[in-house]
Amino acid sequence: MNLTPTGKSPIQTLDGMIEALVRNKISYARRGPGIRLSTHAHNRDADIDTALRALLGVLTSDKRASA
Repeated sequence: MNLTPTGKSPIQTLDGMIEALVRNKISYARRGPGIRLSTHAHNRDADIDTALRALLGVLTSDKRASA
């Protein structure tokens, strides 16, 4: 999955996404102006849940910062 913050994106900064992924020890790849997340055979459902929770944390903190 490729993720790129845009003016319409609820995630406003790439830095925020990267910080959340690094803090949660989630591997990602920089692709152009965004990042790419890919699952592999060794990933478990819990790994995907962790990545989604990390990104959800960025969403909620961005919303609070803009309020």
